[in-house]
Amino acid sequence: MGDRLAFSARGTGKNAKNEIWIYNLGNKTYEKIFESDQSIGQFEWTKDGMSLLYILQDKKTKVKKNKKITILTELYHKWDYWDRRTHLWIISINDKTKHRLTYGEWSVSSFALSNDGKRVAFIRSLPIEERPYSKQQFAILRLKGLKSKILGEYRFQGISNLKWSPDDKYIVFTAGASEVFKDVSVKDHNQYNSHLYIYNVNKKTYYKLTENFKPSIRGNILWDSISGNIYFTGLDKSTAEVFVVSPDTKNFRKVLLPVSSIYSYDKMRGKEKFLFTAAPMDRISQLYYYDCSTGNFKILIGNDADYKKEVVLSRYENFDFVNSDGRKIEGWFYYPLDFEPGKKYPMIVYYYGGVYPTTRNFNLYFNFLTANGYVVYTLNPVGAIGYGQEFADLHLNDWGTKAAEDIIEGVKKIVKAKPFIDGSKIGIYGGSYGGFMTMTLITKTDMFAAACSQYGISNIASYWGAGWWGFAYGDVALARSYPWNRQDVFVDKSPLYHADKIKTPLLLLHGTGDTNVPSEESDQMFTALKVLGKDVAYVRFAGENHGIRGFRKEVQLMMLEWYDKYLKGQPEAWNERWKK
Repeated sequence: MGDRLAFSARGTGKNAKNEIWIYNLGNKTYEKIFESDQSIGQFEWTKDGMSLLYILQDKKTKVKKNKKITILTELYHKWDYWDRRTHLWIISINDKTKHRLTYGEWSVSSFALSNDGKRVAFIRSLPIEERPYSKQQFAILRLKGLKSKILGEYRFQGISNLKWSPDDKYIVFTAGASEVFKDVSVKDHNQYNSHLYIYNVNKKTYYKLTENFKPSIRGNILWDSISGNIYFTGLDKSTAEVFVVSPDTKNFRKVLLPVSSIYSYDKMRGKEKFLFTAAPMDRISQLYYYDCSTGNFKILIGNDADYKKEVVLSRYENFDFVNSDGRKIEGWFYYPLDFEPGKKYPMIVYYYGGVYPTTRNFNLYFNFLTANGYVVYTLNPVGAIGYGQEFADLHLNDWGTKAAEDIIEGVKKIVKAKPFIDGSKIGIYGGSYGGFMTMTLITKTDMFAAACSQYGISNIASYWGAGWWGFAYGDVALARSYPWNRQDVFVDKSPLYHADKIKTPLLLLHGTGDTNVPSEESDQMFTALKVLGKDVAYVRFAGENHGIRGFRKEVQLMMLEWYDKYLKGQPEAWNERWKK
């Protein structure tokens, strides 16, 4: 706000809290204005710069220590935070007084302050029993008198990123491809492929601004008060870019930025000049300034030069191909750091295979693998967002069929095109849905010499029922499919039921506290492969949730040791780690 910057942070130590700080750009001083044990969401300055609006989660309900019996009567009761709503608050910067602005059973997820500073538009949601398992309401709150009204109720997957038009008559927001209904005549879409919508506040109607726009909207929206244009970040294939569109003409234009992955940005005072943070493939994350008119940019905050003095990065090269269905599949690979022409190298393949593509940003682990003598290849099979709605919709009910075909086809083609890759020494890995893809791939082919599944899904039915959000994600990836009506999906596409076909040595990594993909998913595959006498190892991380973030270094080293054992014939480090 003018000469001050508000930002959130997490404290340090055993009793660390979530915090909001103010940084004074003039005297370069910091001041903590708020802290909480609860989660802090979006926050925004009021127009006078005297207060901050913010979203805060309710305090956790105190439970008697001897209460060991609970009853679940709703789907959302599976979540330990189900009774902690999120609400809109305001805090004064000067005296730190706080006031809660919203109440009730609905949770506020996104808000925007009008340009005249008098009204706050916000989205609030409520869990429901039918797809898409939540409903949202558009609401307006007048700060003077705190009077609110509901504009309408909708069933989108995740409305967010609200911004008012310069005249405060419209609101732009992001959401999935369409509202979700029971009506079977309405076509289902991959709802993670987000679009821009314009909402008419007076008429209470909306329309999709990006109907024929291929990139997926990533938020960071700015509605320029001078030009009337809307700036936003879009995921164009594997690259995040800034785009601009006129709501009147619906003409889109890419604002060319010299980086490949943009995390956040802010437009400067009516001119095409931006501040943004980004981490391209050859740089760590830094703060940049970019002038679109001149094409000049500079690093404002970052230690890229110092970093490059300490670290040597591997060179990379694009490797796209046209799959058997005639669709272009985008990918790229990294050379080993010590690459020598004429020498053969093992290769490790990474993918997700689900709704999100691998993006072109700095990846420390890829460079770690190449520093240890591996080629690293990554690609985005069909079903990923950012390549258009039709491409994204191929994710629905696919569960490893078309995506696996793309990965196998891509690996075969890169091995044929690059003679320095040893086709008999290929490892694969992925996490979450990518872990599911790992297990699926080794049921379909024995071309891989080693595999690693990180917190992956082995049984679609048990994940759908036991994972906290399995049924909700299932409403996208398993549109209108359930264990009782689609055994061809829940059974036939689950790698657990094809475990007898696996010949590739498999490493399973999973946290026992995983609420997203319960560790039973790896338990089941481990049990099956041991009964079958297959080569499998299972590492469990006590109490770790999805992502195993508390043991990131150990996970990366274990994977390297596993690959060294099977792709280089060097089992010493792996054996040393686990010797009794």
